[in-house]
Amino acid sequence: MILVAAMAASPAWSCSATCGTMRAVSPRCPAPCGTLSFAEQVDVSLKWKFNPRDIHRVLGSWRRMAKGEVCRGPVSLPGHDSAHPYMRQEADSFIDDLPITLFYEPLQFEWAKQLEAHAELVLDEFLEVVGGSDLEERGHNVWIDAGAGGVEDPNALAYGPEWRTLALQVRGVWDPVNVALFPKTVDLLRSVGVPTVEIFFAKMPAGSVINPHSDGCNFHLTSHLGLVV
Repeated sequence: MILVAAMAASPAWSCSATCGTMRAVSPRCPAPCGTLSFAEQVDVSLKWKFNPRDIHRVLGSWRRMAKGEVCRGPVSLPGHDSAHPYMRQEADSFIDDLPITLFYEPLQFEWAKQLEAHAELVLDEFLEVVGGSDLEERGHNVWIDAGAGGVEDPNALAYGPEWRTLALQVRGVWDPVNVALFPKTVDLLRSVGVPTVEIFFAKMPAGSVINPHSDGCNFHLTSHLGLVV
């Protein structure tokens, strides 16, 4: 059992593509909301909220993703065979010119030190909550498979058919039902300043495996806090 958190590799940002409101306050909105696609509305929102010169790589990333472009290619790193089938990058959401690091030393991040130091708190609360017989009634999307809910990669079932999750946060949005079940864990995550965009408990039965795969993004870090290993 692990607690998994996906984090923005640089300071996280968010926006609301409400063009009707934005049109009233921003001269940058180039057209009535009804004439813009969703991708164009997000593009306009970003340029309204931030200086376009400061986020040119983010804008480029968003526009490429909207067009369905995928970054594919070999990874060349000292001490590694770039011809190995695992030494490839594949991402449909990517920012140019980011350095590639296969694994980070977790203790280089202060929040990681704090999570590890308080792992027992997370474990105790987790065991208390899942020990109840009515967890599926009390929680939201409890132990769903990797392809459920339209959140994960639809190909996820191919690499982790027995992987199950219970989410606290998805795409930057906290799940109020599950947050209420794990208040100590959520307070810890917030208090130590983990820059999360996704947080979930995950489980797999003994003897099962997750096959090599890509999460399709090159600007998030994934951290696993082992609880019952």
